[in-house]
Amino acid sequence: MARVLVRTRVGGGTDWTDESREMSRIPCVGEFVTLGGGGPWYKVEAVVHTADGGAYDGEIYARAEEEHADGITRNIAAAPPR
Repeated sequence: MARVLVRTRVGGGTDWTDESREMSRIPCVGEFVTLGGGGPWYKVEAVVHTADGGAYDGEIYARAEEEHADGITRNIAAAPPR
Protein backbone atom coordinates (compact mmCIF):
# COMPACT_ATOMS: atom_id res chain seq x y z
CA MET A 1 0.00 0.00 0.00
CA ALA A 2 1.15 3.51 -0.79
CA ARG A 3 0.61 6.39 1.61
CA VAL A 4 -0.63 9.29 -0.54
CA LEU A 5 -1.40 12.94 0.19
CA VAL A 6 -4.51 13.64 -1.87
CA ARG A 7 -5.09 17.31 -2.70
CA THR A 8 -8.50 17.96 -4.26
CA ARG A 9 -10.42 20.95 -5.57
CA VAL A 10 -13.77 21.52 -7.22
CA GLY A 11 -13.89 22.78 -10.81
CA GLY A 12 -11.58 25.74 -11.43
CA GLY A 13 -11.50 26.77 -7.77
CA THR A 14 -8.29 27.61 -5.97
CA ASP A 15 -9.17 26.15 -2.57
CA TRP A 16 -7.47 22.77 -2.07
CA THR A 17 -8.52 20.14 0.47
CA ASP A 18 -5.82 17.78 1.77
CA GLU A 19 -6.43 14.19 2.90
CA SER A 20 -4.06 11.40 3.79
CA ARG A 21 -5.00 8.06 2.19
CA GLU A 22 -3.66 4.54 1.78
CA MET A 23 -3.97 3.41 -1.85
CA SER A 24 -3.02 0.23 -3.64
CA ARG A 25 -0.67 2.36 -5.77
CA ILE A 26 -0.05 5.99 -6.65
CA PRO A 27 -2.47 7.03 -9.41
CA CYS A 28 -1.26 8.37 -12.77
CA VAL A 29 -2.18 11.67 -14.44
CA GLY A 30 -5.48 11.31 -16.27
CA GLU A 31 -6.88 8.57 -14.05
CA PHE A 32 -9.99 9.06 -11.94
CA VAL A 33 -10.16 8.42 -8.20
CA THR A 34 -12.91 8.51 -5.62
CA LEU A 35 -12.39 9.01 -1.92
CA GLY A 36 -15.47 7.17 -0.78
CA GLY A 37 -18.49 5.23 -1.91
CA GLY A 38 -20.92 7.45 -3.74
CA GLY A 39 -18.60 10.45 -3.50
CA PRO A 40 -17.46 12.63 -6.37
CA TRP A 41 -14.93 11.44 -8.91
CA TYR A 42 -11.68 13.37 -9.21
CA LYS A 43 -9.47 13.50 -12.30
CA VAL A 44 -5.77 13.37 -11.40
CA GLU A 45 -4.03 16.44 -12.86
CA ALA A 46 -0.56 16.13 -11.31
CA VAL A 47 1.49 13.54 -9.42
CA VAL A 48 4.54 14.09 -7.24
CA HIS A 49 6.55 11.02 -6.19
CA THR A 50 8.43 11.44 -2.93
CA ALA A 51 11.36 9.11 -2.42
CA ASP A 52 12.85 10.73 0.66
CA GLY A 53 11.33 8.29 3.15
CA GLY A 54 9.04 10.98 4.53
CA ALA A 55 5.43 10.67 5.59
CA TYR A 56 4.13 10.05 2.05
CA ASP A 57 5.09 7.94 -0.95
CA GLY A 58 3.53 10.55 -3.22
CA GLU A 59 1.09 13.41 -3.65
CA ILE A 60 -1.71 13.75 -6.15
CA TYR A 61 -3.54 16.88 -7.25
CA ALA A 62 -7.04 16.17 -8.54
CA ARG A 63 -10.09 18.13 -9.69
CA ALA A 64 -13.70 17.06 -9.09
CA GLU A 65 -15.59 16.07 -12.21
CA GLU A 66 -19.24 17.06 -12.28
CA GLU A 67 -20.25 14.02 -14.31
CA HIS A 68 -18.87 10.52 -14.47
CA ALA A 69 -16.62 10.25 -17.50
CA ASP A 70 -17.44 7.63 -20.12
CA GLY A 71 -14.72 5.17 -20.94
CA ILE A 72 -13.03 5.04 -17.54
CA THR A 73 -10.88 1.94 -17.71
CA ARG A 74 -9.33 2.11 -14.26
CA ASN A 75 -10.10 3.74 -10.97
CA ILE A 76 -8.44 3.52 -7.60
CA ALA A 77 -10.66 3.43 -4.57
CA ALA A 78 -8.90 4.80 -1.53
CA ALA A 79 -9.09 3.14 1.84
CA PRO A 80 -10.94 5.12 4.50
CA PRO A 81 -8.79 7.58 6.48
CA ARG A 82 -7.21 6.29 9.67
